[in-house]
Amino acid sequence: MKNALIYYQQKQKEKTSESINIVNKIIKVLQKEDYKIMGVYIDKYNNQIEFMELIQEIPSHLNQLFIEYLPEDEFNQQILNELAKTENFEIRYFSEIDF
Repeated sequence: MKNALIYYQQKQKEKTSESINIVNKIIKVLQKEDYKIMGVYIDKYNNQIEFMELIQEIPSHLNQLFIEYLPEDEFNQQILNELAKTENFEIRYFSEIDF
């Protein structure tokens, strides 16, 4: 079993219920692929509160972090990429999942 975290940022004008439906679909697919979901972080559009919490709480036994895309700002991209290297986890994209 692989350990995974999910980070999702809402799109502009996306309803919370739509975001939850998308994340639930991702969770179902990952569970079928033998992933243990260790946590889900959802930010509102143009907000990174949950992202900041995520990067402060990366568990040592994480295998993969699933995200839609890397953060837009270069600083957070570098932080996430460096964390992936030092904590030995892989960044995967929603586009790799058939949901």
